[in-house]
Amino acid sequence: MRKWIQWTRGLGAILIILSGCGSIDTRSTVEQLTNARVAVETAEKMGAENHAPDDLRHAQDALAIAKDAYANQAFERAFEFAKKATIYARVAQARTEQGQAEKKVNELKEQLEKVKRDTEGYVQSDNVSLTEPAAQATVAPEQVGSQATAVPATQEDTQP
Repeated sequence: MRKWIQWTRGLGAILIILSGCGSIDTRSTVEQLTNARVAVETAEKMGAENHAPDDLRHAQDALAIAKDAYANQAFERAFEFAKKATIYARVAQARTEQGQAEKKVNELKEQLEKVKRDTEGYVQSDNVSLTEPAAQATVAPEQVGSQATAVPATQEDTQP
């Protein structure tokens, strides 16, 4: 009988230890919920509904489940769904940043093409190439030190 009591006490101690390993405390859950809420709000402010609507919706849904689980004191479930919400929100943020960067790149490409079209007439009419170096400029000796402008060198100026 003594062995039986010792054995059950030992088993009870093991079960208590094991049950404690898997539990999530309230403080960790609150921290994870806070991280999830901030991540979702950040994604919303960034405009994720335009660039990553599915990821944002998953984040919002997971956060709602986490809040509900927390209210029902299901702390492990709340912790896990808050973690999922945080990850979905971060994915939404990253996709939003990528979408915004791609939009900016396209805008800059359009500006560059416009500048190329606008300057094309000048280049053709002046016989100047944007890819070749410009002719060397020369300054008359009496103009050194003054606010004179450079005069382009001609073939006549460079021959002895």
